[in-house]
Amino acid sequence: MTNMLCAVRWLLIADFGINYQQAGEVVLVTIRTGVGLQVGGNIGNLHYARENSWLPL
Repeated sequence: MTNMLCAVRWLLIADFGINYQQAGEVVLVTIRTGVGLQVGGNIGNLHYARENSWLPL
């Protein structure tokens, strides 16, 4: 039995980061924010057999 698998995913990602640096009396704090879209896809083959085999199809 062989099944073809196909999946697509969409992710909305938000990011927030703070970086703190100090040299003597000088302090620097940087703040970064962002929003992005990540799109990914996957195509695969799933095969079930009663006997062991090295061939994926």
